[in-house]
Amino acid sequence: MTPSRTSKRTALPIDEPPSKRIRNDSNGTCVPSPLEDAGTWSFLERYLKSELSYGQAEEGLISYLGNRYREDDWREAKLAVFSGDGDDYEAMNNLMALKRSANEEAGEGVDEEEEEEEEEEEEEGYEYGLPARPRQVTTLPGPSAKHMLSKRIDEIFNAYDTQAHASRPPGRLGCIPYRAAWSSDTIDNRMYLLNVHRTVTDYVAERLRSKKISVIVSPWVPGQLYMVSESPRAIASSLPTSHRLSVKDYFRISDEERAVVEHPQSQLPSSPGWVRIICGKYKNAMAYVTNLKPANESPSGHPLVWVLVALRDFPYPMPKGSVALLDRSRLPTGNAVSDIIRDGKVVGCSYKGEEYYQGLLLKSFHRDLLNIVETPHPDEIRLHIDSGWDRPSMKIAERAFSLEFLRMGDSARVIIGEFGAEIGEVVSTDHTFRSVRLEYNIEGDKIQSEVRLQDIEHVFWVGDTVRVVAGIYLGLEGHIVQMTDDIFHICQTSTKEEHIGKCGIVDWFPSGGTMLWFRDANPMPTTGDDTNIGPPSIQVPAVMVQRIRLPPTIKFTKDRGYDVRPGDVVSVARGPEYEATGIVQSVNVPEACLTILSTRDHTIINVPIRFVMKLRNANVDSFNHVIGKEVFVVGGNLKGYRATLYNIGRKDCAVAIHGQKRTTLKRSDVVTSSLSSDVLSHWTANPEDIDLALSPSEPATDNQTANLNSSASDPWTINEGDIWDNIGARAEKHGDNGSLSWLMKKEFSSTLLTHHALLKVSPRFEQGRLCKRFVSTACPDPFCGANGPAPEGFVAVFCTSNGAGARIQHYHVPASDLSPAHPRKKNQHCLVLDGEYRGLVLPVSKYMSCGTHTAPTRIDGNAFVHTCNCRFMDAYRTSKGLNCTSAAESSVRLILSLTFKF
Repeated sequence: MTPSRTSKRTALPIDEPPSKRIRNDSNGTCVPSPLEDAGTWSFLERYLKSELSYGQAEEGLISYLGNRYREDDWREAKLAVFSGDGDDYEAMNNLMALKRSANEEAGEGVDEEEEEEEEEEEEEGYEYGLPARPRQVTTLPGPSAKHMLSKRIDEIFNAYDTQAHASRPPGRLGCIPYRAAWSSDTIDNRMYLLNVHRTVTDYVAERLRSKKISVIVSPWVPGQLYMVSESPRAIASSLPTSHRLSVKDYFRISDEERAVVEHPQSQLPSSPGWVRIICGKYKNAMAYVTNLKPANESPSGHPLVWVLVALRDFPYPMPKGSVALLDRSRLPTGNAVSDIIRDGKVVGCSYKGEEYYQGLLLKSFHRDLLNIVETPHPDEIRLHIDSGWDRPSMKIAERAFSLEFLRMGDSARVIIGEFGAEIGEVVSTDHTFRSVRLEYNIEGDKIQSEVRLQDIEHVFWVGDTVRVVAGIYLGLEGHIVQMTDDIFHICQTSTKEEHIGKCGIVDWFPSGGTMLWFRDANPMPTTGDDTNIGPPSIQVPAVMVQRIRLPPTIKFTKDRGYDVRPGDVVSVARGPEYEATGIVQSVNVPEACLTILSTRDHTIINVPIRFVMKLRNANVDSFNHVIGKEVFVVGGNLKGYRATLYNIGRKDCAVAIHGQKRTTLKRSDVVTSSLSSDVLSHWTANPEDIDLALSPSEPATDNQTANLNSSASDPWTINEGDIWDNIGARAEKHGDNGSLSWLMKKEFSSTLLTHHALLKVSPRFEQGRLCKRFVSTACPDPFCGANGPAPEGFVAVFCTSNGAGARIQHYHVPASDLSPAHPRKKNQHCLVLDGEYRGLVLPVSKYMSCGTHTAPTRIDGNAFVHTCNCRFMDAYRTSKGLNCTSAAESSVRLILSLTFKF
């Protein structure tokens, strides 16, 4: 039961005497109250009109008033500032009303001061025998509370005085004060109703209980507290400053209403019902009051209540803090566990003196340890509902909680009463008195009636927009699409659940957004016409989407970087050019993008490398049909020669001029004989043109210059630039590179990627420091070692030191100071530098040395070559051995010792 409406709507004034509008400072001088300061009220008005925070306004107010600031003086003003709930216009109106009220009270305070001065003058006149001056007093009808209290105290003292005169001996005078002084202790404690914010209700109740204030939490309306105190000011002073504004209203409760509020606290909770345990191991647990056992009293005289509660103390091991029903399968078998039978059915079991009913523990508590709960939250009684105990009561509790959210415009069905089974529309609700007013439409007439909440049930319709208020789907909002008994099927408007299960391609996903658009891969026709397949894209939350079939796009690796090159066939897997396929034309590594020639419309498109996936690598074997065929050299120092093509690489190709050894040329300098006739027609082999090109010292005529310029871009003619290229090539060939010209030309660079070449150092290097040592080239790049890139004309090498520890030392040695280290023992791998088997890496099968001369070295043709990952592959196979040459000195000159890189 709750207090009446009249008591709620009438706010009580503070019961303590109001603060004086005129104060005395430390020197005894009268100082006007800050409430009369117009500047302070103006400051509060500016706060509502500005963007200042509350902390800044508080500091400004304290700084302005200084030592005149009293928090109690401005409490009502602060409440008025925050009374609009975000509406500054309403807050300003409340502040202006409070300002006018303060100004009126200030005028009354001055009259009251004059009245007190007149009273003091009368007392002084009476003391000196002067006639008293008549006072002008405005008397309200009826005695004031202060006078009634004083009169009552006077009667007590008069009775005590009469008794004392009769008992004390004659001649002895007693001095008993005739009139009692007013104090807060002489006022009886009263009950007040506080409306507080729901989020701080529990904190405020615990805080006031710690201050020895009796507090009762309202079981009817959330956010209401009943407490007994001498005045609202005493209650506010018991709260921390940060929570004083959380109290919205103070209402005085009459004695009759106080008895009603306190009456349930002294009664035992009825069965069936719900209570909350307030202390002990089951603190804050929701319990179901049952009549399985009669209520009795404890040895101390306190009444006991039997309740069913979910287990927190289990008879078998469970994780700490677990709350669950009893699992009977985990109890021991035998006579230790006995069944509890009621009405011929097994409803529970008994084990070690405890009784369990369908998984709930039957336990007794003192009445003082329980708080009655009228409407429990379904989440708090979820285990009671799952146990299946007393299902009708559980349904009533769930329906009562749902009715707490009943509002105007909802539909409700009357269960009991004059309008039973009628469905009406909610016109108004009063949750305090747990009633609702419904409007019915009966045969065209609209009739209204007041019905109790427990006599109605909430009615939902298909299409209603609802929100889940309990359970695992708490907070879910959507509209009802289907109802089956008590089960509702809700389609979420915000999450687009109707699209669950669809698969498609993402069209657009904004950066930082939460929604994305995708195309359904299998759209369903919206009408009978197959051409109408609905919207092209669907908007759904990103959290509902799971990426599937992720394309293997090209990624950057430390070993290989971006594994893509011109000629590769790729397909775009992301971005605006999705599903475009083409051939890579160029790779821009710094910007990580590709230029692709689309096979769809033959356009050039630029795509980030990470947006494409490789379909197949560039086909380097497309020219295999010309391997072994005749080709033409159209560039470089061998321009104009015919040669035989032996191999094609990424950038180079191996050819052999007729009658000469193999050499490596750029692919752009070699063309096949399958070129068109008009291209071949530009090629000329006229000796006069060659003689002219080979005589640059003679003065050239204008015609000759024109001829040179006209043929500058013709690959089939020999011009002056080719001659200078030939001269430069010869100069490079005969440069000061010693016997390592093949190394400086990077002729065997592919072999040196996986092998270290052993070299000898000339005594000229660092005064012969390494003249008796073998050094190894860096791998995979002989020109870049641990000391960084080698200068031009130098080679990066390393060897072990002669000192303790045999550390590896790295050097940059000029190529002119290095020479190949020839093989000296059997099974040593070597690189053939010249001859028919030039470039092969083979092991030595037999080695002979006679005095200072070296015998021919025999290389076994049935050899295998180690690669960098220690696998073996066939290098060259013959049925017989291989003799490099018949001369011993020439044979070792053509062979270089190698070691492996592991």
